[in-house]
Amino acid sequence: MEQVVLAPGRIAWLLRGILTMVRDANRLLLAIEQAVRVFPRYHKYTLGTELRRQAMQVCRLIMRAADQRAEQARWLAQLVVAIDDLKLSVQLAKELEAFRSFREFQTVAELAVAVGKQSGGWRFFNANYVRLVRGGK
Repeated sequence: MEQVVLAPGRIAWLLRGILTMVRDANRLLLAIEQAVRVFPRYHKYTLGTELRRQAMQVCRLIMRAADQRAEQARWLAQLVVAIDDLKLSVQLAKELEAFRSFREFQTVAELAVAVGKQSGGWRFFNANYVRLVRGGK
């Protein structure tokens, strides 16, 4: 089995991507917190609580995937699913008119899509890296 070593530039690229995703996930969490604060009472305690929980879960999964290399593929798979669930809840909140404005929804949705794209790219990179290390094609 041939050992594949990442070039220093490739490592820097990967770390920059992870840091960008952490930043965007934190911005997403903050945007959701601020949006839920002014949801109508009924949505604040049902859908708002779910949005908060899902956004926090996304942040946790990013940190676990970054910290635990041995289990990274598992954490990344869970992360992709968690982001899809969050996007579904954001869309539901929009349809229920829980957001103050379309702009507020747009900000949250764009951040969720950005984190989703980044996590999908990280998962793709990880899968290909593992395949190369194990000698597959």
